[in-house]
Amino acid sequence: MNLNPHSWFGSSRDGSDHPAPHMTFATSRVGRTITRTRLFLLKQIWIWPIIAVVLLSLIGWTVRGAIETTMRDSLQSQLDTLLKMETAMLETWFKVQKSNITSSANSLEIRQLAYPLLEPDAAAGESDQEALRKKLDKSLGPAQTAHDYNGYLLVNKSNMIVAATREELEGREVPLENQEFISKAMSGISCVSPPFASVAALKDEEGRVRTGVPTMFVCAPLRDESFQVVGVLAFRIPPEKEFSRILAHGQFGHTGETYAFNKTGLMVSNSRFDENLILNGILADEEDSRSLLRVLVRDPGGDITKGFRPTKRRHELPLTLMAKEAIEGRSGINVDGYRDYRGVKVVGAWTWLPTADIGVATEVDYEEAFRPLTILRWTFWALFALLVL
Repeated sequence: MNLNPHSWFGSSRDGSDHPAPHMTFATSRVGRTITRTRLFLLKQIWIWPIIAVVLLSLIGWTVRGAIETTMRDSLQSQLDTLLKMETAMLETWFKVQKSNITSSANSLEIRQLAYPLLEPDAAAGESDQEALRKKLDKSLGPAQTAHDYNGYLLVNKSNMIVAATREELEGREVPLENQEFISKAMSGISCVSPPFASVAALKDEEGRVRTGVPTMFVCAPLRDESFQVVGVLAFRIPPEKEFSRILAHGQFGHTGETYAFNKTGLMVSNSRFDENLILNGILADEEDSRSLLRVLVRDPGGDITKGFRPTKRRHELPLTLMAKEAIEGRSGINVDGYRDYRGVKVVGAWTWLPTADIGVATEVDYEEAFRPLTILRWTFWALFALLVL
Protein backbone atom coordinates (compact mmCIF):
# COMPACT_ATOMS: atom_id res chain seq x y z
CA MET A 1 0.00 0.00 0.00
CA ASN A 2 1.36 3.37 -1.09
CA LEU A 3 1.40 5.71 1.83
CA ASN A 4 2.90 8.66 -0.14
CA PRO A 5 0.34 11.50 -0.01
CA HIS A 6 1.58 12.93 -3.33
CA SER A 7 0.30 9.85 -5.08
CA TRP A 8 -3.25 10.65 -4.02
CA PHE A 9 -3.38 13.82 -6.22
CA GLY A 10 -2.03 12.67 -9.60
CA SER A 11 1.49 13.15 -10.89
CA SER A 12 4.40 14.19 -8.73
CA ARG A 13 6.45 17.30 -9.12
CA ASP A 14 9.42 15.35 -10.42
CA GLY A 15 7.71 14.43 -13.72
CA SER A 16 6.22 11.02 -13.01
CA ASP A 17 4.27 8.99 -15.62
CA HIS A 18 0.89 10.71 -14.95
CA PRO A 19 0.21 13.54 -17.52
CA ALA A 20 -1.28 16.90 -16.48
CA PRO A 21 -5.00 17.44 -17.28
CA HIS A 22 -5.73 19.57 -20.41
CA MET A 23 -8.54 20.37 -22.98
CA THR A 24 -7.37 18.14 -25.81
CA PHE A 25 -10.85 16.93 -26.76
CA ALA A 26 -12.43 20.39 -27.08
CA THR A 27 -9.52 22.06 -28.82
CA SER A 28 -9.03 19.26 -31.28
CA ARG A 29 -12.74 19.17 -32.15
CA VAL A 30 -12.97 22.94 -32.73
CA GLY A 31 -9.77 22.85 -34.73
CA ARG A 32 -11.04 20.07 -36.95
CA THR A 33 -14.32 21.95 -37.53
CA ILE A 34 -12.49 25.14 -38.55
CA THR A 35 -10.17 23.19 -40.80
CA ARG A 36 -13.02 21.39 -42.49
CA THR A 37 -14.94 24.63 -42.98
CA ARG A 38 -11.88 26.31 -44.49
CA LEU A 39 -11.29 23.42 -46.87
CA PHE A 40 -14.95 23.37 -47.83
CA LEU A 41 -14.95 27.08 -48.63
CA LEU A 42 -11.74 26.73 -50.63
CA LYS A 43 -13.15 23.89 -52.69
CA GLN A 44 -16.65 25.33 -53.13
CA ILE A 45 -15.87 28.61 -54.93
CA TRP A 46 -19.53 29.15 -55.84
CA ILE A 47 -20.47 29.89 -52.26
CA TRP A 48 -18.48 33.14 -52.12
CA PRO A 49 -20.87 35.10 -54.39
CA ILE A 50 -23.76 33.92 -52.20
CA ILE A 51 -21.98 35.16 -49.09
CA ALA A 52 -21.26 38.43 -50.89
CA VAL A 53 -24.92 38.79 -51.91
CA VAL A 54 -26.08 38.16 -48.34
CA LEU A 55 -23.56 40.64 -46.92
CA LEU A 56 -24.34 43.27 -49.55
CA SER A 57 -28.07 42.72 -48.97
CA LEU A 58 -27.63 43.39 -45.28
CA ILE A 59 -25.45 46.42 -45.97
CA GLY A 60 -27.82 47.67 -48.67
CA TRP A 61 -30.86 47.24 -46.45
CA THR A 62 -29.16 49.09 -43.60
CA VAL A 63 -27.90 51.90 -45.85
CA ARG A 64 -31.27 52.21 -47.60
CA GLY A 65 -33.05 52.45 -44.25
CA ALA A 66 -30.65 55.12 -43.02
CA ILE A 67 -30.95 57.11 -46.26
CA GLU A 68 -34.76 56.80 -46.29
CA THR A 69 -34.97 58.03 -42.70
CA THR A 70 -32.71 60.98 -43.54
CA MET A 71 -34.72 61.77 -46.67
CA ARG A 72 -38.02 61.61 -44.81
CA ASP A 73 -36.75 63.95 -42.11
CA SER A 74 -35.35 66.34 -44.72
CA LEU A 75 -38.57 66.21 -46.76
CA GLN A 76 -40.68 66.93 -43.69
CA SER A 77 -38.48 69.90 -42.90
CA GLN A 78 -38.68 71.24 -46.47
CA LEU A 79 -42.46 70.89 -46.68
CA ASP A 80 -42.93 72.48 -43.26
CA THR A 81 -40.59 75.36 -44.10
CA LEU A 82 -42.25 76.09 -47.44
CA LEU A 83 -45.74 75.92 -45.93
CA LYS A 84 -44.77 78.26 -43.10
CA MET A 85 -43.22 80.69 -45.58
CA GLU A 86 -46.35 80.69 -47.76
CA THR A 87 -48.74 81.09 -44.82
CA ALA A 88 -46.57 83.87 -43.38
CA MET A 89 -46.74 85.71 -46.72
CA LEU A 90 -50.52 85.28 -46.82
CA GLU A 91 -50.92 86.40 -43.22
CA THR A 92 -48.84 89.50 -43.94
CA TRP A 93 -50.92 90.22 -47.03
CA PHE A 94 -54.13 89.82 -45.01
CA LYS A 95 -52.82 92.26 -42.41
CA VAL A 96 -52.00 94.81 -45.11
CA GLN A 97 -55.50 94.49 -46.59
CA LYS A 98 -57.14 94.92 -43.19
CA SER A 99 -54.91 97.89 -42.46
CA ASN A 100 -55.94 99.50 -45.75
CA ILE A 101 -59.67 99.08 -45.14
CA THR A 102 -59.40 100.16 -41.48
CA SER A 103 -57.60 103.31 -42.53
CA SER A 104 -60.41 104.17 -44.96
CA ALA A 105 -63.13 103.25 -42.46
CA ASN A 106 -61.56 105.52 -39.82
CA SER A 107 -61.16 108.45 -42.19
CA LEU A 108 -63.16 111.44 -40.95
CA GLU A 109 -64.18 112.34 -44.50
CA ILE A 110 -65.46 108.81 -45.25
CA ARG A 111 -67.36 108.61 -41.97
CA GLN A 112 -69.06 111.97 -42.49
CA LEU A 113 -70.25 110.83 -45.94
CA ALA A 114 -71.23 107.34 -44.77
CA TYR A 115 -73.29 108.23 -41.67
CA PRO A 116 -76.18 109.92 -43.59
CA LEU A 117 -76.32 106.93 -45.94
CA LEU A 118 -76.31 104.34 -43.13
CA GLU A 119 -78.93 106.20 -41.07
CA PRO A 120 -80.68 108.52 -43.51
CA ASP A 121 -82.67 111.53 -42.30
CA ALA A 122 -86.37 111.16 -42.99
CA ALA A 123 -86.34 114.58 -44.61
CA ALA A 124 -83.50 113.71 -46.97
CA GLY A 125 -84.56 113.16 -50.56
CA GLU A 126 -83.26 110.60 -53.08
CA SER A 127 -81.27 113.32 -54.84
CA ASP A 128 -79.43 114.10 -51.59
CA GLN A 129 -78.64 110.42 -51.11
CA GLU A 130 -77.36 110.15 -54.67
CA ALA A 131 -75.13 113.18 -54.20
CA LEU A 132 -73.65 111.60 -51.06
CA ARG A 133 -73.00 108.34 -52.93
CA LYS A 134 -71.12 110.17 -55.66
CA LYS A 135 -68.99 112.01 -53.11
CA LEU A 136 -68.28 108.75 -51.28
CA ASP A 137 -67.36 107.06 -54.53
CA LYS A 138 -64.95 109.88 -55.33
CA SER A 139 -63.42 109.83 -51.84
CA LEU A 140 -62.84 106.07 -51.97
CA GLY A 141 -61.35 106.22 -55.46
CA PRO A 142 -57.70 106.91 -54.49
CA ALA A 143 -57.61 104.03 -51.99
CA GLN A 144 -59.08 101.64 -54.57
CA THR A 145 -56.61 102.71 -57.23
CA ALA A 146 -53.60 102.57 -54.91
CA HIS A 147 -54.35 99.05 -53.65
CA ASP A 148 -55.80 97.54 -56.84
CA TYR A 149 -59.35 97.11 -55.49
CA ASN A 150 -62.10 96.92 -58.06
CA GLY A 151 -65.14 98.10 -56.12
CA TYR A 152 -66.66 98.72 -52.71
CA LEU A 153 -69.81 98.11 -50.66
CA LEU A 154 -71.31 100.11 -47.82
CA VAL A 155 -73.70 98.01 -45.72
CA ASN A 156 -75.97 99.13 -42.87
CA LYS A 157 -76.95 97.15 -39.75
CA SER A 158 -79.98 95.70 -41.57
CA ASN A 159 -77.64 94.01 -44.06
CA MET A 160 -78.80 96.35 -46.83
CA ILE A 161 -76.33 97.73 -49.36
CA VAL A 162 -76.73 101.51 -49.21
CA ALA A 163 -73.84 102.38 -51.56
CA ALA A 164 -71.73 100.41 -54.04
CA THR A 165 -69.54 100.79 -57.09
CA ARG A 166 -72.20 98.99 -59.13
CA GLU A 167 -75.47 100.93 -58.80
CA GLU A 168 -77.66 97.87 -59.41
CA LEU A 169 -76.58 96.51 -55.98
CA GLU A 170 -77.79 99.55 -54.05
CA GLY A 171 -80.96 99.01 -52.05
CA ARG A 172 -80.54 95.20 -52.15
CA GLU A 173 -79.85 92.84 -49.26
CA VAL A 174 -76.35 91.43 -48.98
CA PRO A 175 -76.23 88.12 -50.92
CA LEU A 176 -76.13 84.98 -48.81
CA GLU A 177 -72.56 84.25 -49.98
CA ASN A 178 -71.38 87.55 -48.45
CA GLN A 179 -73.32 87.53 -45.21
CA GLU A 180 -70.85 85.51 -43.13
CA PHE A 181 -67.93 87.93 -43.44
CA ILE A 182 -70.21 90.99 -43.38
CA SER A 183 -71.64 89.74 -40.06
CA LYS A 184 -68.13 89.25 -38.72
CA ALA A 185 -67.24 92.84 -39.59
CA MET A 186 -70.54 94.00 -38.11
CA SER A 187 -69.44 92.43 -34.82
CA GLY A 188 -66.43 94.78 -34.84
CA ILE A 189 -63.73 92.60 -36.43
CA SER A 190 -61.92 93.52 -39.65
CA CYS A 191 -61.66 90.44 -41.88
CA VAL A 192 -60.79 89.05 -45.31
CA SER A 193 -63.22 86.69 -47.02
CA PRO A 194 -62.16 83.57 -48.93
CA PRO A 195 -62.58 83.83 -52.70
CA PHE A 196 -66.07 83.01 -53.98
CA ALA A 197 -68.09 83.29 -57.19
CA SER A 198 -69.69 86.72 -57.59
CA VAL A 199 -73.46 87.10 -57.66
CA ALA A 200 -73.25 90.47 -59.39
CA ALA A 201 -72.07 90.75 -62.96
CA LEU A 202 -68.37 91.68 -63.01
CA LYS A 203 -65.60 91.86 -65.57
CA ASP A 204 -63.49 88.71 -65.76
CA GLU A 205 -59.82 88.44 -66.78
CA GLU A 206 -60.79 88.64 -70.45
CA GLY A 207 -62.89 91.79 -69.87
CA ARG A 208 -66.27 90.06 -70.29
CA VAL A 209 -69.07 91.08 -67.92
CA ARG A 210 -70.68 88.02 -66.31
CA THR A 211 -71.69 86.51 -62.99
CA GLY A 212 -69.63 83.82 -61.25
CA VAL A 213 -66.38 85.77 -61.51
CA PRO A 214 -63.93 84.89 -58.68
CA THR A 215 -63.92 87.66 -56.11
CA MET A 216 -63.14 88.30 -52.43
CA PHE A 217 -63.67 91.14 -49.96
CA VAL A 218 -61.83 92.83 -47.14
CA CYS A 219 -64.19 94.41 -44.61
CA ALA A 220 -64.01 96.77 -41.64
CA PRO A 221 -66.63 98.10 -39.23
CA LEU A 222 -67.71 101.74 -39.40
CA ARG A 223 -68.19 103.26 -35.93
CA ASP A 224 -69.96 106.36 -34.72
CA GLU A 225 -68.72 108.91 -32.16
CA SER A 226 -69.59 106.55 -29.28
CA PHE A 227 -67.53 103.79 -30.92
CA GLN A 228 -70.62 101.73 -31.76
CA VAL A 229 -70.67 99.83 -35.06
CA VAL A 230 -73.19 101.40 -37.44
CA GLY A 231 -72.18 99.73 -40.69
CA VAL A 232 -69.52 97.94 -42.73
CA LEU A 233 -67.21 99.16 -45.47
CA ALA A 234 -65.91 96.48 -47.86
CA PHE A 235 -63.45 96.60 -50.74
CA ARG A 236 -63.56 94.01 -53.52
CA ILE A 237 -60.26 92.17 -54.26
CA PRO A 238 -59.53 90.25 -57.48
CA PRO A 239 -58.12 86.94 -56.13
CA GLU A 240 -56.37 86.01 -59.36
CA LYS A 241 -53.85 88.79 -58.77
CA GLU A 242 -51.87 89.10 -55.51
CA PHE A 243 -53.59 86.29 -53.64
CA SER A 244 -52.97 83.69 -56.34
CA ARG A 245 -49.48 85.03 -57.08
CA ILE A 246 -48.41 84.52 -53.47
CA LEU A 247 -49.49 80.88 -53.63
CA ALA A 248 -47.85 80.45 -57.04
CA HIS A 249 -44.50 81.14 -55.37
CA GLY A 250 -44.97 77.78 -53.64
CA GLN A 251 -44.36 75.83 -56.86
CA PHE A 252 -41.15 73.79 -56.85
CA GLY A 253 -39.61 70.96 -58.82
CA HIS A 254 -41.73 69.38 -61.54
CA THR A 255 -44.81 68.63 -59.44
CA GLY A 256 -44.59 70.67 -56.22
CA GLU A 257 -47.36 73.22 -55.64
CA THR A 258 -49.08 75.23 -52.92
CA TYR A 259 -52.80 75.92 -53.13
CA ALA A 260 -55.74 77.05 -50.98
CA PHE A 261 -59.24 75.66 -50.46
CA ASN A 262 -62.35 76.64 -48.49
CA LYS A 263 -64.30 74.70 -45.84
CA THR A 264 -66.28 72.78 -48.49
CA GLY A 265 -63.07 71.56 -50.13
CA LEU A 266 -63.39 73.87 -53.13
CA MET A 267 -60.06 75.10 -54.48
CA VAL A 268 -59.82 78.90 -54.12
CA SER A 269 -56.52 79.34 -55.96
CA ASN A 270 -55.16 78.03 -59.23
CA SER A 271 -53.55 74.62 -59.63
CA ARG A 272 -50.33 74.27 -61.60
CA PHE A 273 -51.92 71.29 -63.39
CA ASP A 274 -54.79 73.11 -65.12
CA GLU A 275 -53.84 71.79 -68.56
CA ASN A 276 -53.62 68.25 -67.23
CA LEU A 277 -56.97 68.66 -65.45
CA ILE A 278 -58.59 69.70 -68.73
CA LEU A 279 -57.12 66.70 -70.57
CA ASN A 280 -58.43 64.35 -67.87
CA GLY A 281 -61.92 65.81 -67.78
CA ILE A 282 -61.80 67.44 -64.35
CA LEU A 283 -61.97 70.93 -65.87
CA ALA A 284 -64.14 71.97 -68.79
CA ASP A 285 -62.32 72.27 -72.11
CA GLU A 286 -62.75 76.03 -72.46
CA GLU A 287 -60.33 78.78 -73.35
CA ASP A 288 -60.46 80.47 -69.93
CA SER A 289 -60.88 77.30 -67.85
CA ARG A 290 -59.14 77.65 -64.46
CA SER A 291 -59.13 75.50 -61.34
CA LEU A 292 -59.95 78.54 -59.16
CA LEU A 293 -63.46 77.89 -57.72
CA ARG A 294 -63.98 74.94 -60.11
CA VAL A 295 -62.04 72.00 -58.64
CA LEU A 296 -63.06 70.13 -55.50
CA VAL A 297 -60.14 68.78 -53.45
CA ARG A 298 -61.59 65.26 -53.29
CA ASP A 299 -60.07 61.81 -53.62
CA PRO A 300 -61.15 60.10 -56.89
CA GLY A 301 -59.97 56.71 -55.56
CA GLY A 302 -57.30 56.16 -58.21
CA ASP A 303 -54.77 57.94 -60.41
CA ILE A 304 -56.76 59.84 -63.03
CA THR A 305 -53.57 60.76 -64.90
CA LYS A 306 -53.07 57.02 -65.59
CA GLY A 307 -56.56 56.42 -66.92
CA PHE A 308 -58.55 55.75 -63.75
CA ARG A 309 -62.11 57.05 -63.80
CA PRO A 310 -64.27 57.29 -60.65
CA THR A 311 -67.77 55.81 -60.60
CA LYS A 312 -69.21 58.71 -58.54
CA ARG A 313 -69.74 62.38 -59.28
CA ARG A 314 -67.05 64.72 -58.03
CA HIS A 315 -69.05 66.21 -55.14
CA GLU A 316 -69.91 62.67 -53.89
CA LEU A 317 -66.25 61.69 -53.50
CA PRO A 318 -64.59 61.92 -50.06
CA LEU A 319 -62.23 64.76 -49.25
CA THR A 320 -58.55 63.98 -49.62
CA LEU A 321 -56.79 62.99 -46.40
CA MET A 322 -55.10 66.39 -46.32
CA ALA A 323 -58.29 68.44 -46.92
CA LYS A 324 -60.25 66.49 -44.30
CA GLU A 325 -57.58 67.06 -41.66
CA ALA A 326 -57.18 70.76 -42.49
CA ILE A 327 -60.91 71.54 -42.54
CA GLU A 328 -61.24 69.90 -39.13
CA GLY A 329 -58.56 72.31 -37.88
CA ARG A 330 -55.65 69.88 -37.66
CA SER A 331 -52.33 70.92 -39.20
CA GLY A 332 -50.03 68.12 -40.28
CA ILE A 333 -47.31 66.64 -42.49
CA ASN A 334 -47.53 63.31 -44.32
CA VAL A 335 -44.53 61.75 -46.09
CA ASP A 336 -45.98 58.23 -46.23
CA GLY A 337 -48.10 59.23 -49.21
CA TYR A 338 -51.79 59.84 -49.91
CA ARG A 339 -53.90 60.58 -53.00
CA ASP A 340 -54.49 64.21 -54.02
CA TYR A 341 -57.36 65.67 -56.07
CA ARG A 342 -55.91 64.00 -59.20
CA GLY A 343 -55.64 60.65 -57.47
CA VAL A 344 -51.83 60.88 -57.69
CA LYS A 345 -49.84 59.68 -54.65
CA VAL A 346 -48.27 62.75 -53.03
CA VAL A 347 -46.58 63.86 -49.83
CA GLY A 348 -47.60 67.14 -48.26
CA ALA A 349 -48.03 69.57 -45.38
CA TRP A 350 -51.16 71.56 -44.55
CA THR A 351 -52.73 74.03 -42.13
CA TRP A 352 -55.93 76.01 -41.61
CA LEU A 353 -55.92 79.82 -41.59
CA PRO A 354 -58.83 81.15 -39.55
CA THR A 355 -57.85 84.67 -40.65
CA ALA A 356 -59.50 84.06 -44.03
CA ASP A 357 -61.26 80.77 -43.25
CA ILE A 358 -59.19 78.80 -45.77
CA GLY A 359 -56.84 75.83 -45.76
CA VAL A 360 -53.39 75.94 -47.35
CA ALA A 361 -51.49 72.87 -48.56
CA THR A 362 -48.05 72.25 -50.02
CA GLU A 363 -47.75 68.98 -51.96
CA VAL A 364 -45.34 67.18 -54.30
CA ASP A 365 -45.70 63.84 -56.09
CA TYR A 366 -44.38 60.92 -54.01
CA GLU A 367 -42.44 59.65 -57.03
CA GLU A 368 -40.50 62.91 -57.40
CA ALA A 369 -39.96 63.34 -53.67
CA PHE A 370 -38.35 59.90 -53.30
CA ARG A 371 -36.66 59.65 -56.70
CA PRO A 372 -33.10 59.53 -55.20
CA LEU A 373 -34.16 56.57 -53.08
CA THR A 374 -35.56 54.82 -56.15
CA ILE A 375 -32.25 55.35 -57.99
CA LEU A 376 -30.36 53.93 -55.03
CA ARG A 377 -32.65 50.90 -54.90
CA TRP A 378 -32.12 50.12 -58.60
CA THR A 379 -28.36 50.54 -58.18
CA PHE A 380 -28.29 47.87 -55.47
CA TRP A 381 -30.46 45.54 -57.55
CA ALA A 382 -28.04 45.95 -60.46
CA LEU A 383 -25.11 45.03 -58.20
CA PHE A 384 -26.93 41.95 -56.95
CA ALA A 385 -27.71 40.88 -60.49
CA LEU A 386 -24.04 41.16 -61.44
CA LEU A 387 -23.03 39.06 -58.46
CA VAL A 388 -25.57 36.37 -59.40
CA LEU A 389 -24.25 36.33 -62.98
